[in-house]
Amino acid sequence: MARVLRILLALALFVVLPRGVAAQNGTVAGRVTGEDGSALIGAQVSLSGTGQGAITNARGAFLIVNVPPGSYTLQVQMLGYQDSEVTVQVAAGQTVTHNFRITQTAVAIEGVAVTVGSRRAVTAADELAVPVDVFSADEIQMATPQLEVATILQELSPAIYFPRPQIADLTSGVRPFQLRGLSPDHSLVLINGKRRHSTAVVHVFGAASGGAGSSGVDMNAIVPSAMGGMEILRDGAAAQYGSDAIAGVINVQLRDDIHRPEFSASVGQYRPEYFDPDGERFEFTGSSGWGLGERGTLVLSGMFSSRAETERAGPDPRDQIVPGDADVVADTNGDGINEIIQKNNAVPMPNHVIGDGASKNGGGFFNLNYALNEDQTHNLYGFGGYTFRRDLHSGFYRRGLDNRNWPQIFPLGFLPHFRGDATDFMWVSGVRGFAGQWNYDISGQWGRNSLDTDIYQTMNVSLGPCLDASCSNAPGESLGPGPDGVPGTGDEIPNKTDVYAGKLISNQAVVSADFNRGVDIGASSPLNLAVGLAFRADNFQIEAGEAASYVNGNHPTRSGGTAAVGSQVFTGFRPDQAVDKWRSNVGAYVDVETDVTERLLVAAAARFENYSDFGSTVTGKIATRLQAGDQFILRGAVSTGFRAPNLNQSYYSHVSTGFRTDPNNPGNQIAYEIGEIPVESPEARALGAESLREETSTNYSGGIAFTPVERLTFTVDGYLIDLRDRIILTGSLEGPTVEALLAQFGAPTVKFFTNAVDTRTKGVDVTARYRHLLPAGTYLELLAQYNRNSIEVTDVHVPAVIQEIADQVFDSGDRYVLENGRPRDRATTRARFVHERFDVGLAGNWYGQQVDRLEEGATPAQDVFLENGPHFVMDGDASYNVTDGIRLSIGAENLLNARPVVVPEGYNFSGIFPFDSSSGLSMNGRYIYTKVNVKF
Repeated sequence: MARVLRILLALALFVVLPRGVAAQNGTVAGRVTGEDGSALIGAQVSLSGTGQGAITNARGAFLIVNVPPGSYTLQVQMLGYQDSEVTVQVAAGQTVTHNFRITQTAVAIEGVAVTVGSRRAVTAADELAVPVDVFSADEIQMATPQLEVATILQELSPAIYFPRPQIADLTSGVRPFQLRGLSPDHSLVLINGKRRHSTAVVHVFGAASGGAGSSGVDMNAIVPSAMGGMEILRDGAAAQYGSDAIAGVINVQLRDDIHRPEFSASVGQYRPEYFDPDGERFEFTGSSGWGLGERGTLVLSGMFSSRAETERAGPDPRDQIVPGDADVVADTNGDGINEIIQKNNAVPMPNHVIGDGASKNGGGFFNLNYALNEDQTHNLYGFGGYTFRRDLHSGFYRRGLDNRNWPQIFPLGFLPHFRGDATDFMWVSGVRGFAGQWNYDISGQWGRNSLDTDIYQTMNVSLGPCLDASCSNAPGESLGPGPDGVPGTGDEIPNKTDVYAGKLISNQAVVSADFNRGVDIGASSPLNLAVGLAFRADNFQIEAGEAASYVNGNHPTRSGGTAAVGSQVFTGFRPDQAVDKWRSNVGAYVDVETDVTERLLVAAAARFENYSDFGSTVTGKIATRLQAGDQFILRGAVSTGFRAPNLNQSYYSHVSTGFRTDPNNPGNQIAYEIGEIPVESPEARALGAESLREETSTNYSGGIAFTPVERLTFTVDGYLIDLRDRIILTGSLEGPTVEALLAQFGAPTVKFFTNAVDTRTKGVDVTARYRHLLPAGTYLELLAQYNRNSIEVTDVHVPAVIQEIADQVFDSGDRYVLENGRPRDRATTRARFVHERFDVGLAGNWYGQQVDRLEEGATPAQDVFLENGPHFVMDGDASYNVTDGIRLSIGAENLLNARPVVVPEGYNFSGIFPFDSSSGLSMNGRYIYTKVNVKF
């Protein structure tokens, strides 16, 4: 690979030199309109046989630059319209202008430009050497009525897995997705081709199946009505786009079309089996696009959604307020869900919340494009958005008789809740166009994600049972001695039931310059040369919470023992955990691609990155595509990749409460304190931790695309990803060895991030798409997709100092979850029939069998497993266009009320957690909705 990179760099230096033949090339420009003269957006315009082309913009305009002199067939294609072509003669240094007016055929279906996977102008996904799924705005809107982009992703692609973790601290509100079974931060997310910033949240709990310790992109901070299309590149692309693109790239294209105001409103509710209806959702979106004179467009989009809580917990059969007052419960229906058959205490049941927490989400996006000159060779652009989301979710219930409760404050016990306020902002502006023989794109951007966290219906047990600073020192009413442990010194503070726990902030700034041109090298098409340079600065901050959320008030528990410190369920960030860290990096790349012959395409890329905190890395990629026949394509790629460790992973620090199975009673959970410490801290260093370094990968992929008849396409793509030095969050390190090493620090049970694991991911993606056009505006579209994905841990390397407790760093349970924590098989199917004003759709999601290990036995034969699945989820909807501007829809998701497997007694927390929450299948049940779309 090193030799290949040297060749690529040498080639880049050679082709960027001025060449007389290239300097004499010409330009082809024009517009594409319908029969009524209206602009057609997304039409594919190409010079037949050259590989050069363009996609029409919001004005229907196209521009093909750097065309060698000669005679060409200029062709335009768009689904639902008749093809059109004309012969043009291009002279050196001149611009040829030709306008098309094309005729509509059966039905116009929105086309989407392909902008990832290649840096040359590509007009269709099958022109690429790597697999890219392209989805239109219509497909995105019809995927699900719910305004969650992560849910949309899973509905569109079986390679995407979106688990719904329960009682997972901050992760419960910012749930990550996974591509090809890898970590959430192994997928690069782009907006209009520009890097999207990551969430500030570090996923400590609830993302163990490949994502523990990750900080991926918060997809639900993107406004769905702003999306004009989406591309999912299922191939390693770090050499092309930089860090994180190990599993692939998701590019969201924002709407840029001129359109009258349009709005949609949706109302729905979950109607599960065995539970009361709940989870009401009210969702609104809007969008409008304006023309800015004859030169530009501005699109504004917005949304607001409100989601009520869903509850799928069983009653708590344990003693609650005093010993012996437990309710009597039983599975009366034989469905695995307990019910109360005798009420013996005053605690309302269920006292836990399992399901989706309540949420409100709103915000807006904009997309601006404006030509700086009349021929549109220089264009100003800007886009971005702001969203605010409040998520409410909860932890484990603290019973009235628990030492983590003061009955003077909560006589019946309490369920602590999170109130997470996530704010997300992104701004990108730049200029792009054509100068000399070069296309250029120069931009600057800033992204920010933050999470303010309040814990309510909670308490800090160490502050004592008093909520008022004027409390007396009478038994049961006293304040704690305060942080100094000495009564009466003035540092005593009262307890609080609603505390501010602190704030996480992630900032990212990028300045980039990209250039590409075509160079005539005597091949079947001009060599497309792309070079670029980018500077990026990342920042991670932790702001401390208020004192009551973390301070040790030194008050003993109600039974006289040592009290738990900090707000229950989530201890606030302490001042000594506050950080404000920056990192910068500079990256440069070269990317070349050409049709060596009319049937053989070859592409290669190399990238150099230098980071201020861990040094440099070089990656490369080679890809090829062979048109083996008129209807048969072979393609393959090999690449190296990397992912820079997030600043979050290097500097995150927090002490939290965890729960584990009581070895003496598997049905009970025991609370314990866990400290996640920075890898740079003295405590971590004492345990042998080293500064985090980049993860590296080698990706291999190969596949075929076959079109036996018109509008029917099959693709099969296999892949293998070797990932080295994968960053994990260790297990809870404890015991004599850890105590001895950390004696001078007095640290609690700790975890830290380390490059400890190598993995191999193997899989295959299969797609089949068919579109049958009929007369009178009627068509039938069918799509089936399948993904098989497996992960194997190939090596574990643990710091030598703690080699004897290697099983705590990454134990057999961690290995099992990483290798088996998701279904290996996933499939989606969609069918849609459209006839004049009416259309109907059916969709299916299939989750293959997943085997979860509930308990590790003394020998493998004694391990306890649970077969989860397979599951099939069917969705259906029907719509009717009442008028040209009003569309009514009704539908249901999970028509058959499929649900995750019921966990057997003894492993379901006394029946409180009835369902296996590791499944991607939601436990919420059937969702019924109605929707209205209005276009003015």
